[in-house]
Amino acid sequence: MKNNRSTINYLVALVAGSLLLLIPALYNHYPLVDPDAGTYIASGFKLETPMDRPITYGLLVRLFSLNGLSLWGVVVAQALIVSALIFSIVRAVKPVAYAKYGFITVLFLSLYTSLPWLVGMIHPDIFTSVACMCIVLLLLPPVSKLGRVCTWLLFFVAIAVHMSHPILFVGVIVCLFLLKKIYALPTAYKKLRTNLIVIALLSISAIAVMGSALSKSKHVFLTGTLLEKGVLQVYLNDNCGTKDYKLCAYKDQLPKTSDEFVWLSSSPLYKIGDWHGTKQEFSAIDKDILTTPKYLGLFLGASVKQFRQQALSFNIGTGTFQFPTGSNVNNQVVAYLPHEVERFNSATQNIEDLPAKLHLINMIYTTIIALSVALLLLLIISRWKNTGTVLRTLVVVGITVVILNCADFATLSVVVGRYGAKMIWMLPFCALVWVMNLKSEMRKQPSLSH
Repeated sequence: MKNNRSTINYLVALVAGSLLLLIPALYNHYPLVDPDAGTYIASGFKLETPMDRPITYGLLVRLFSLNGLSLWGVVVAQALIVSALIFSIVRAVKPVAYAKYGFITVLFLSLYTSLPWLVGMIHPDIFTSVACMCIVLLLLPPVSKLGRVCTWLLFFVAIAVHMSHPILFVGVIVCLFLLKKIYALPTAYKKLRTNLIVIALLSISAIAVMGSALSKSKHVFLTGTLLEKGVLQVYLNDNCGTKDYKLCAYKDQLPKTSDEFVWLSSSPLYKIGDWHGTKQEFSAIDKDILTTPKYLGLFLGASVKQFRQQALSFNIGTGTFQFPTGSNVNNQVVAYLPHEVERFNSATQNIEDLPAKLHLINMIYTTIIALSVALLLLLIISRWKNTGTVLRTLVVVGITVVILNCADFATLSVVVGRYGAKMIWMLPFCALVWVMNLKSEMRKQPSLSH
């Protein structure tokens, strides 16, 4: 009877937590979208791999929307997945009354962090967090064999939805191996090493899913990144006198940003051969830059500078502007979810300037992040030796992914608030779980008699 009651409490708390994670989408009266949403919707229903991203998330959109019944199915599925993972982690740290503490955790994260803005959006960014939480659970003793298998499968899918994930999480695994003495017991090193190897192999194998998109697009994105960092301009000025690159004709007319270079129809990219026609030339330029000490030094210096910028950039609302009739996102909703066009057009983001309304919320989130960082530093300095392995694992994995996520985009992409927002919520999560666990430990200590 007691077990049945615990299960019911858990399921009620899980569903309630999932609803909390949908607050921004509910406020929007429709799942949030950004310019990439149209590509994901189209790829899933056309069953075609886009030029610049894997088809995996598009397939999930089609699956969870019940073949075009509603995009609400996608964000509801994302909310349930994230809520279940958070509850599982809280349960590992606090087995007693985990449903209550899990709900408190989700409530806090829903009100004071960027997490619900990721959950409620048609975008694979939320799966970076999913992969991170899967790693935490995979490094802990399994609760059940079925749960373990589901976590492995979910981790692979989470890696396969975004081209940045394989290199990011292989880097994470390397760091976790190097840091094992900080968070794991010596008696668990052998099993830990095995788990890390399997996680790394799964991360690498996901490249097979995105091989087509990588082949078609990596030269364009890397060249755009080199432009954004100012390295491409220096290289062309130094070498256009001796090398016959088509891009040299436009070296004084290059766009200022990577986005303009990659996406604007007036960009030199589309004047000299588009994505396919520039592959040989751009690949040669990229290779020459990254193997020449002068340009490699400029690249690394710019990456360090952008890392600092990205670490402080985690505002929500990036790209959630209006998508009127004729926009790509609107066209895909019309094509594949025609019965939702009216609801899409009447969404808050399509009738108001949503990003402008999020200034105060972003300020609150920034304050929470600052307090969480200070609290984590205090707890690490004062309590680390007395902290259990489970909580140590959560904190080390969470902080490692946050840092490497910033480094990944600062090095191979550009600084965007959305890139930071998708993982920065792990810091308040770690701090809150630690404080709740610390409070329980203090309650267990016997009072001193006088």
